[in-house]
Amino acid sequence: MRIWLYIDSSSKYKSRIKYVFDLFFSIFGLNCNYLESLKKGESAFEEDDLFIAYDKPENLPSLKIFCEGKVDLFFLVDLFSQVFEIGSNPSLKQLKKKDSDFTIPVIFAYPASGESEIYSMETEDGENFSGITWKEEKGIIEAVFFVDIFASSFYFISLQEEIHSGKKDKHKRFKAEFSFRGDKNLIDYPIVNCYFKLFYDLIRKRYSNRNLPLLRKSFWPNGSSLAVVLTHDVDILEKWFLYSLYRAFQLLLRGKIGFFFLLLKNIFKSILAGENPAYSFELIKNMERQFDFDSTFFFLAGKPSLKSFLNTDITYDITNPRIKTVVEDFESNSGEVGLHGSYHSAFDQGKMQEEKKLLESICGDSLKGIRQHFLRFDLPNTWYIQKKLNFSYDCSLGYPDASGFRSGLAFPFYPYDDSRDKLIEILELNTNIMDQTYVKYQDKSLQNMEKNILKILDTTEDCGGHVTLIWHTNVLDQFGFFGFMDVYQRILEYIHRKRFFVGSGEAIAGWWIKRGNLILRSSFCSGDKNFFWEYVSKSHIEKIILELNYTSMDHYRIRGEGVEFKIEKRKDSVLIQLYDLKPEQSFKIFLQKKDG
Repeated sequence: MRIWLYIDSSSKYKSRIKYVFDLFFSIFGLNCNYLESLKKGESAFEEDDLFIAYDKPENLPSLKIFCEGKVDLFFLVDLFSQVFEIGSNPSLKQLKKKDSDFTIPVIFAYPASGESEIYSMETEDGENFSGITWKEEKGIIEAVFFVDIFASSFYFISLQEEIHSGKKDKHKRFKAEFSFRGDKNLIDYPIVNCYFKLFYDLIRKRYSNRNLPLLRKSFWPNGSSLAVVLTHDVDILEKWFLYSLYRAFQLLLRGKIGFFFLLLKNIFKSILAGENPAYSFELIKNMERQFDFDSTFFFLAGKPSLKSFLNTDITYDITNPRIKTVVEDFESNSGEVGLHGSYHSAFDQGKMQEEKKLLESICGDSLKGIRQHFLRFDLPNTWYIQKKLNFSYDCSLGYPDASGFRSGLAFPFYPYDDSRDKLIEILELNTNIMDQTYVKYQDKSLQNMEKNILKILDTTEDCGGHVTLIWHTNVLDQFGFFGFMDVYQRILEYIHRKRFFVGSGEAIAGWWIKRGNLILRSSFCSGDKNFFWEYVSKSHIEKIILELNYTSMDHYRIRGEGVEFKIEKRKDSVLIQLYDLKPEQSFKIFLQKKDG
């Protein structure tokens, strides 16, 4: 039942290739054993093992010989060198599933024809080739992938398009309008998730056809396929009326006369009442408390100046007694405080360090998360600065001018620095949806904004992952953002109704790290088709779910040894809910025949 992976040992891109495969296996909670060479005796294949080989197409015959007709083979054509040759505007091929409407674009493909294809591949010129073939002969399964979904994944995750393009706006940002994906409607599509799900589905098909159980870690602790990270950037607090007047002027320039006069009315009402509407924390927290949700509030830190205020950079003094009280209240109650790194901090370690130290002096605790103001980012250097300052996660990787998936991936991940050929040890929670996008860059109606947000949530749910949402604390009627909080309320109701896993950045990042600390030590299938898996927990895990897929489940029972668990049956799977795992706790899950 084990999965083995061999990567062409002569490839100079081996560490990059391994990074993408590691990412796939960690996301889907599967175990993988690496083969360093194809020398005889290097492998210890057992009858039910799966051998995955990533190699040059001409090496397929020798790999078949290596398997000796004993184990199933997934052969993936290695086109990784093309990642660094393709540039910033690659042509796309369409991978089409046979007898289905399913289509997914890929960048790298090898033009070949094979027998028993389950996916075809069509070029932009209309030429057709085999995409993926699937054969079963004498009880052995052989799948050949003529499309390189792992090279395509690395292209997106490592932001090769941005590296090759060099385009930046005046804030030194790579915007969605610069991306080739905009013209192809791929911005709001988590394409890497779809590649990974396709590969996982074929692994699952293989296990099903061989009548073998497949046990993996569920994505999120409640068994949901989607997590939502709720975050709020705190850009405006003091001198709020100046920003409101600026917003009124914007509405006037856009010809929204009715909203202009309504905003002026709201401004004067708040002034006469002695209110500061920018302090909307209780309003937002009460909305989220209805559903027992927590969120992260990212605060600016530093000394404001006239210049920083006019540039909407640092607009308030975090040491202001009223603001300090708000921040301290977060630390003593639910919710998370994160640093909203100022405009220049993404390029300046000293400035980021000063701001972190100042905010921590008020919180009385170390900060875990950061989002850079204006989503400014210096790839990959900002990640290194954040890591040096001991941030656990970043929430800055997103487009300012479009909602979607800048890295193509909708899961927490450790970025890869292609220039240094190494992984960067800070967790990235992509930012996917931002309220200001629909006003500042797209001028969408509230109805279309809400429709687009729900579409992104639904699309990501289909392939699994997480979505990070920015809802600024100042998108209120008193600032000319009429109806925005009503939209936020409906979004909260929707994600609650869908039973998504919801939390702050710290909660989602913390869970993902703990999930990675549950390690599969071994798995075994006896001659009479009884199965067991042995795990060890490397940290305390309050709750985690194992998902079991097995077509013959009606004839088996589940037993645990050394662990407390509950069973929940679903249509196509069984969820094994594990509770209160201690550090270094070992346990076994048995799948035994009912008549055994």
